[in-house]
Amino acid sequence: MAELKDAFGWAALAVEQLEGNQVPMEATTVHYAWHVGSLVSKVQALLESEKAGSGPHNIDDPVALLKELDDLGVVTRAGHGHRRLARHLSPRFRHQPPGRCARMPV
Repeated sequence: MAELKDAFGWAALAVEQLEGNQVPMEATTVHYAWHVGSLVSKVQALLESEKAGSGPHNIDDPVALLKELDDLGVVTRAGHGHRRLARHLSPRFRHQPPGRCARMPV
């Protein structure tokens, strides 16, 4: 996680806001956690600091952010819109049995 913070601080923030959730999780669960955790404002504040690293291309679009995390290898697609975290990040999360996926609260 330290290497991710140094190179892509915004990505580390995005992952930290998902901690405690079960993986794999639906993309809507990811978007909901980011909305509740005010990810956009936190990333904007981080980018204003000197140790920000590089920022995402489209901070206001959660679908684009998730795609960038996928491109960076931080998350992977698990089928049916579900996402898994990279293996070195996943010990911080509870794992669902195969065939189950965490959903956004109703």
